[in-house]
Amino acid sequence: MERTEIGALLVKEEANYGVDSAPTGTNVIPAIGDSLGWSIDSEQVKRRPLYDHSDPMPGLNVLPNVTLKFGWEVRGASGLNLTDAAFPEVHPLLKAADLAAVYTIPSPPGSGNGYWTYSPHYQLESGPSVTCWWETGQKVHKMVGGKVDLDLVMEAGKMIVVNFTVRGKYVAVIDGGLSGSLAAVDMIPPTFEGATVSFTPYGGSAYTGLVVSQIQAALNNTITMRRDALATDGVAGFQITGYAPTWKLNPESVTIAAQPLYAGWRADAVNTLVASVNGGTANKFTATLLAQINSIGYSADGGRRIVELAGDCVRNRYSGAAGDLFQLKFA
Repeated sequence: MERTEIGALLVKEEANYGVDSAPTGTNVIPAIGDSLGWSIDSEQVKRRPLYDHSDPMPGLNVLPNVTLKFGWEVRGASGLNLTDAAFPEVHPLLKAADLAAVYTIPSPPGSGNGYWTYSPHYQLESGPSVTCWWETGQKVHKMVGGKVDLDLVMEAGKMIVVNFTVRGKYVAVIDGGLSGSLAAVDMIPPTFEGATVSFTPYGGSAYTGLVVSQIQAALNNTITMRRDALATDGVAGFQITGYAPTWKLNPESVTIAAQPLYAGWRADAVNTLVASVNGGTANKFTATLLAQINSIGYSADGGRRIVELAGDCVRNRYSGAAGDLFQLKFA
C-alpha cells in the first residue's frame, strides 16, 4: 500500500531534449503535497469494422503523454554571492516555461544581494526542457521532454504559491522506492505580509490608497504536442507555441480621485503592477507585470466593497524591452 503523504518529486533540466537527465535527491522539488496530480493521457482511435454485430471493438491508445500539476511555496535560495549564484530550486522549471534566466551579481561582492530575474523568451526550437520523476514509495513515474506553464497566487497572510503544469513524453512506470538523501533548500517561505504593492499608469503617478488582499497572474503558455510518425510512440515532444499572460487585482473601492481606474481603462493605459515581499537575505520575491485593464467589476468581502480588476499583460510599445511584460525576481 502507498501512503499519500509520502513521496518525492524530482526535476532536472535535460542536456538534450527528451533524454532522461536522471534526477537524484539533490533535484527534489518540495511540492505542496495535496496539490500534486499526475495524469497519463492518450488519444483513443476507435475501431468500427463492419461485421455481423454492432458491439464496439477495443480501441487503440495512441500518442501517450503525461501532465503533471503541483503547487510550490515561493522561497529563496541561500548563498547568493559572487562565487555562488545559487538559483531557486524551481530554476529548471522556470527555464522550461521559456523564461529567460538572468543573474545579477552582488554589489559589493559578497554582500549577498545578488538576484535572478525570469521573463518570457521566444524559442525557435523546443528550448529548455525537464525530466520529472514522481516517486510514490513503491513506484517511479517518469516524464521526459517536459515543457511548463505556470500561474502565481499572492494572498494576504499566506505563502505565495506558484502552480506549475508540466506536459511531456510518457516513460513506462516501474517499481522502485524513494531516492535517498533528499536535499531541499532549508528556508522558510515568506508570507505575503508587510508587502510592497504599487499600480502605476505608464507616465503617471501610482494609484493611492491600495488595500489589496490578492494578486494573481498566469503565464498561459500554449504547450503543443509535436506529432511525429517517425517517433516510436508517435510523439516527437512538446513545444511552447505561444503565451498570453493575464493578471487580477482586488483593491478596496475608494474615490475616483485616488484611483481613476475607469479613465485608465478607457484610455487603454498600460500600468506597472509591482508586488514584492521581503523574507530576509536571499529570500525576497518580486513580481512585475505590465498590466492593461480589460474589465472592472465589484464584489463584497465582509461588508467591504471590492474592485475586481482583470486584464492582459502586454508589451507597452514597440520600443519596449522584450519579455518585460511578465517578470519574476528572486533575490
